[in-house]
Amino acid sequence: MSIKDTDKGKSDSNVALSMIRTKLSNLDEYLTATNNDILKFNNHVRMLIDSLTARGETTQDLLSTLHALIPRSSSM
Repeated sequence: MSIKDTDKGKSDSNVALSMIRTKLSNLDEYLTATNNDILKFNNHVRMLIDSLTARGETTQDLLSTLHALIPRSSSM
């Protein structure tokens, strides 16, 4: 493998990580697109987290992203 191939692999990996993180930040759109299907949503989130883990990465903002999806009570 040449240095050029290694750089290409890093670039591809960075693109994949960016796409995964973008999908994680747009979970509200995914939930809407699935008509609030929680099973599909959970599987999607798990797949994204597994994809990060496979690349040696983690997310620190998943809880805040999920918290933002909780509907606000009108009494709050």
